[in-house]
Amino acid sequence: DDDDDDDEPLPKEVLRRVLGLKALHERREAVLKEYARERATLERAYRERLAPLFAERATIVKGDAEPELSAEDAATLEKAAAVAQQKGGGASSSSDAAENADDAETTTTAKDDDAEAAAVRGVPDFWLGALGRHDAFEQFVQEPDIAALKYLRDVRCVDFDDLTGFTLEFEFAENPFFAADAPLTKAYHVPNLIDANGQPELEQIVGCDIAWKTPKDCLVAKEVKKRQKARSGKNAGMTRVVTRLEPQPSFFRFFDSLKLPTGDDDDDDDAPADDGFPAGLPPQGGGGISFDERLCKACVKWLRGDGAAIPDPPP
Repeated sequence: DDDDDDDEPLPKEVLRRVLGLKALHERREAVLKEYARERATLERAYRERLAPLFAERATIVKGDAEPELSAEDAATLEKAAAVAQQKGGGASSSSDAAENADDAETTTTAKDDDAEAAAVRGVPDFWLGALGRHDAFEQFVQEPDIAALKYLRDVRCVDFDDLTGFTLEFEFAENPFFAADAPLTKAYHVPNLIDANGQPELEQIVGCDIAWKTPKDCLVAKEVKKRQKARSGKNAGMTRVVTRLEPQPSFFRFFDSLKLPTGDDDDDDDAPADDGFPAGLPPQGGGGISFDERLCKACVKWLRGDGAAIPDPPP
């Protein structure tokens, strides 16, 4: 090459071997391209098989359906119910009359508990519990967020048709904080998501606007009133009250769009940190992929506290 004029020419036999190695590399690249095509086909096939499972999960969490249990799980359920009933029985009395009274009281309490349990739909606070135990998100769920996250009904990962990225969709029930006509979304554009070469490289992260019902309901910013003196004009020296919105830590800042760092951002103080998201923001970069693989698809593990044992997604 012309760019290599300063390099000493290789001996003929060595050059021959280098050219042979280059040809092998090109053949490798061709195999990897074929692998990527076949992997995309396989990804689509299994995505179609998994979709009904995630849909059924959503109906159970929301309370629109009851699960069919295996014999082993049914036995576990009966055992748990028996233990709960035994704990609710209270201390026994030495007299028959007292024992009968206790039995009647226990029966009444059990009926009340059954009625209360029957009135509960689905799995309350399912996603709140999973988020609160996820090691990447638990520290970003603030106390004011909890009331809003109680309305979270489902979290879905929707792959792009061409498998060059995915969108996380957070479905909320009607709530007093923001409009829930459509899910809150976060889209991750990853052109080489199924490319065999190296780690996935984020190209773009697109959040969404949250339609807060009133400024006081906004969890990502707080209204602050400050007294300020006019410096010029006919009202110079007069004091007025100015209302401003100041950013607040919140899980809902996850839905902010994010400018990804480039090679020119090395000295930029406003550039995201090396871990993929700015300080104070929930995970934005690799955290999105982790959210999909480790929480969205395995949420019940996090709800039960077993999520830490889930391995990181493969590259």
